Amino acid sequence: MQLHVVYTKEGVYLTKRDYSSWREIQDAFEGYMASEGPWNTEATVEALTLEYSGLQPSAQHQVEAFIESPDMVRIVTFGDRGPNYPPSHKG
Repeated sequence: MQLHVVYTKEGVYLTKRDYSSWREIQDAFEGYMASEGPWNTEATVEALTLEYSGLQPSAQHQVEAFIESPDMVRIVTFGDRGPNYPPSHKG
């Protein structure tokens, strides 16, 4: 399965949807700032782990739970800091 990581003003999202360009992703996500992918599960976990140390639950857990769910989009959570942390993409 291929995943995209989408950075918006509201938070960071994972999506299973198949997009042919970043412009399609931009149209689908309000407050779009940037996106990465499509990546396989391992690459997605690695990127989230490198970008955001201390994710809670871990990047591995969040990605695996998302893959197993019927959801097509899921926000990345940052433990007690909530889903809107960090407010913007570093890159």
